Amino acid sequence: MLYSYSHVVDRLMSAGIDVAVLDHRPEAYRPPVPGVTYHQGLWSESGTLDRLMVQGEFSSVIHLGWTTTPFTSNLDPSRDAHENVVGSLALLDACVRGKVATVIFASSGGTVYGPSDHLPLSE
Repeated sequence: MLYSYSHVVDRLMSAGIDVAVLDHRPEAYRPPVPGVTYHQGLWSESGTLDRLMVQGEFSSVIHLGWTTTPFTSNLDPSRDAHENVVGSLALLDACVRGKVATVIFASSGGTVYGPSDHLPLSE
């Protein structure tokens, strides 16, 4: 999957906010950013979430993770639902157990449908 959370990391770091990143691979488009704590693992695995959310001390989580694209989700809808919907629910549960105060969920649904000639956009 090609995506980048680097702009969010950069903005948070420039605001003086401590940042930790969970991803299944290292930074894809640049070297690791000094001062950022990187954790490698799958967010859809409860053991990873428990290790980070419950044992960690995070006040906020920005959920940018998704394991599929529209194309691959159509190839295997059950896998897509398990990894993304069930995985997101596991993340939210871990946030509750870890007493995370704020969860921000960013959806890129509008980007997969292309540009629109009118606003607001409708599904």
